Amino acid sequence: MIKNYLKIAWRNLWKNKIFTLLNLGGLAISLAVCLIIYLWVNEELNYDKSAANADRVYRVGLTLEVANQPTKQFAVTSPLLAPVLLKDFPEIEKAVRLTQGLVNVGYNNEHFFENKFLYADADLFSVFGYPLLKGDPQTVLKGANSAVVSESIAKKLFGSADNAIGKTITADDTTLLMITGVVKDIPANNHFHFNIVAPITLLGANALEGWWNDSYYTYVLLKDKISASALDNKITAIMDKYNGENNKKSGLKGLHFLQPVKDIHLYSKLRGELEPTGSISSIRIFIGIAIFLLLIACINYINLSTATSFKRAKEIGMRKVAGAALSQLIAQFLSESVLIAMISLVFAVALAQAFLPFFNTIADTQISLISHVSVSGIAVLTGFTMLLGIVAGGYPALYLSRVRTIRALKKISDHQSGLLSLRKALVVFQFSLSIILIIATIIALQQLHYMQSRDLGFDKEQVIAINLRTQAESNAKEIIKKEFEKNSVITSVSSSSSTPGKRLNNITVLPEGIPESNTLTMNTLVVDHDFINTYKLKIAAGRGFSKDFDDSSSFIINETAVNELGWGKPVNAIGKNFEWGLGKKGKIIGVVKDFHFNSLQQKVMPVVMHIMPVASGWYGFLSARVKTSDAQSTVQTLKTAWAKVFPDSSPEYYFVDEDYNKQYKAEQRLSTLSLIFSILTIFISCLGLLGLVMVAVAQRIKEIGIRKVLGASVSGITMLLSKDFLKLIFIAALISFPIAWFAMNKWLEEFAYRINISWQVFIIAGAGALLIAIITVSFQAIKAAIANPVKNLRTE
Repeated sequence: MIKNYLKIAWRNLWKNKIFTLLNLGGLAISLAVCLIIYLWVNEELNYDKSAANADRVYRVGLTLEVANQPTKQFAVTSPLLAPVLLKDFPEIEKAVRLTQGLVNVGYNNEHFFENKFLYADADLFSVFGYPLLKGDPQTVLKGANSAVVSESIAKKLFGSADNAIGKTITADDTTLLMITGVVKDIPANNHFHFNIVAPITLLGANALEGWWNDSYYTYVLLKDKISASALDNKITAIMDKYNGENNKKSGLKGLHFLQPVKDIHLYSKLRGELEPTGSISSIRIFIGIAIFLLLIACINYINLSTATSFKRAKEIGMRKVAGAALSQLIAQFLSESVLIAMISLVFAVALAQAFLPFFNTIADTQISLISHVSVSGIAVLTGFTMLLGIVAGGYPALYLSRVRTIRALKKISDHQSGLLSLRKALVVFQFSLSIILIIATIIALQQLHYMQSRDLGFDKEQVIAINLRTQAESNAKEIIKKEFEKNSVITSVSSSSSTPGKRLNNITVLPEGIPESNTLTMNTLVVDHDFINTYKLKIAAGRGFSKDFDDSSSFIINETAVNELGWGKPVNAIGKNFEWGLGKKGKIIGVVKDFHFNSLQQKVMPVVMHIMPVASGWYGFLSARVKTSDAQSTVQTLKTAWAKVFPDSSPEYYFVDEDYNKQYKAEQRLSTLSLIFSILTIFISCLGLLGLVMVAVAQRIKEIGIRKVLGASVSGITMLLSKDFLKLIFIAALISFPIAWFAMNKWLEEFAYRINISWQVFIIAGAGALLIAIITVSFQAIKAAIANPVKNLRTE
């Protein structure tokens, strides 16, 4: 029976090739996109779940409360926290600290810079359960100069994991490290990654002191059946117990909390994350897009099946006369829809495999279709596709099987007003979704362009920054600067503690007129005399740093700091007393206009700039402003100058504008993918619209012939066939406008600096959808209008 159903279904599909291709095309594209989105969503939802102990691992975060300032939350904590937690709370089985570094790694006279270098406690592998290919997780990091490398690094340096054990590498040309273990490469869907890890004790005792030394990440492994929420309440005020007096004096309050490690990627928005996090809202958006595409494809099938029902009226009548039961007719039509769905699945898998590399490039992922192939996966995908076929074919099957026998044999169409209204409603629904996506894409692109082109208060173009990785490089910054300045392509060179787009340190400050009990914290940028000139910051009042003065006790703040301190105009801040950090006192000599050191998603924060001694260790970056746009020759110039000071190493450089724009990576990805999905959505909608126009033309072929004989023009006939469809698109636009405005207005609320949604966006989106629909409809309508009327009238 089933074999017979499928055979007849195949014949009917082959007989109506055009409509079969329209349905196959729409469904195959929709399924391919859904498959890719599923793979991506699955990857995002399974972050940090590959580790053996993932269910019991939590990260400890820090909430900073300061009087008269917004509460801030950080992913980083004190190095003193982990030992204290392990000592005070028996619920914790193990605790581990880690911090990242950029290290110059050497082996056999070859050097390379490793930015995935971790310093961690010996229990790192015991806590996370990352699988070691070589070495004992309990002891692999207990040696003072031990190190564990990833499988890829082991193969790169030593040929294999076996050959790595016992070999020695150098870190920053000063520290010898012996390889004691090899870890399997950390999966892409992990919230942090490393290629080399060394004991945290190598940083020295001084680096592991201080309750406000917030440069470390603290993780705890809870014992089985321990309630994380109960422990969360207990650890909140742990800092008060050990640093309460100092906190009271400084006006700071630090509260700790637990985060499940599995929630970090999608739900954590703390300051100082190890790596960029994802967004649960992006997951929801793309799941919504996948559902939209499937709905549109299903609507196409329903519309085309019901609209072409007149072609199968006689077949249905004959089956009923021959005694076919209602259930048999329904089964026949459902078998056709399921067959189309299964054929579409084959094409969808091929399309997904072909376009996954393109998607991986845009989304910055490493998704592989092959890695997800399994018997259960194939069964689920097949079952879902069959269900989709049943859902898409359900209404057409019921409608076609209920066609009355006499009317079916006479080929009299049962075009009831209710059915026509349903088709119209479905077309309106399709194009409403399409227009909403178009509007969302345009607004997302406008916001991205606004963030990338807005005046940031400084000039980031044609600036190359160099990371001063070691203290030796930092101490030699003046020598390096002089070498750079000798070259005519470099106009200005400066050193600083950070560069635009990177993190700023929060330092305790006490401005004039603020009671000691209300001590504030302020973002600090340690700079040299040339920083303001190099980045072209604008002076609002006073002066910048100058070598003509002793500015070792001078401070410069931004306009936001002046406003938050209640000093009114920038000029009022000049000459005010200012205490910074651990009792360093001086005066404010200048105020710079506000500049966006970080992305426009965040408001401009109060910033203080200060000059520190070279040996202080604050200067981690050199910035060089260059004249030419020839990047290759400029970089070579910098490398040549660098080699004169450090002949055995190469500079770790980056372009400041490119580095700054990395902050908008999520928005760029969302905008690009939304644009692609919008195009696909409108394309699939137009496939259905094209099919409906073809049906309408076929049903009115004699009418068109008569009108032509009576003198109707091609344009008149085209308008006659098009106007009903274009009215539906117009209605879809009116419905979609308020929905799109509400949704995008909510999305824009996440940005501190945002565009205003203009009415032109809606006109462009509506007109664009209408134009595409006109082209789609007119193509078939004009073809019918220019056909020979004699041939159409002669055909019975």
